[in-house]
Amino acid sequence: MGTDHRRMRRARSMIRDLTGQTFGRLIAIRLAGFTIRRSKDGKSMPGQAIWLCKCACGNEKEIVGSSLTAKRKATRSCDCIAREKAAARLKGIRGQDSIAFGHRVTVASKRFKREVCYAS
Repeated sequence: MGTDHRRMRRARSMIRDLTGQTFGRLIAIRLAGFTIRRSKDGKSMPGQAIWLCKCACGNEKEIVGSSLTAKRKATRSCDCIAREKAAARLKGIRGQDSIAFGHRVTVASKRFKREVCYAS
């Protein structure tokens, strides 16, 4: 049994089991592996645990465990929340769903200013 194999086995025994836990829209399915880091003497050692997670939207994504358990700026989805927020911001740029519907908006550029009315 090699020293790298012993280190990996020891690292597995030291990590907290997140299997089945929910983090926002993500559910930790299983341990997918470890990141690899180098020690000062050049040997490779296991770094952070990587978990395979399933999102509520159906996607599966590998995420570093510390990112799941962080108190601030933690990973809570497979980026589907960001896509939904972006789609919500873009929805209704023109037309009756627009925030600016019926109002004049000043559009400025380097060469000229003009007023645009989004009301039809």
